[in-house]
Amino acid sequence: MAVSLALLPAISLLLLFQCGSTALTPQLDAQAACTNRPDRQLIRELEDAKLKVDRLESILEESIQHLHVKILSTGESEKLIEEMSRDIDYLQSALVSLKGDSSREDERLNVLEEEVWFSSVYCVSLFQCVLI
Repeated sequence: MAVSLALLPAISLLLLFQCGSTALTPQLDAQAACTNRPDRQLIRELEDAKLKVDRLESILEESIQHLHVKILSTGESEKLIEEMSRDIDYLQSALVSLKGDSSREDERLNVLEEEVWFSSVYCVSLFQCVLI
């Protein structure tokens, strides 16, 4: 069926030339002009649609590139955040350690101060005993 439809214009032109009828020629020209006009319009619409598709593909490609850049940036930011978290954990543990060392040193200092105070009290009382 498709082959016969494709051959229909060729067969009608052949018949037209064989008959030699001049009366049908203006009618066929008018009909061809009418069918040609919608074809041109369809071709223009198709070309416009192709341009729109090309523009949309370009916009999509640009959006994909921006998305890839943001993904890479996000990955780098996550790595930096992980590094900073490790640094913060290290510094917090160092601070706790220093506070622990500091409180032990404070306790030791208090013990020594008490010993000095007791020694001084003892010496004073001993000195007073010697003077008497």
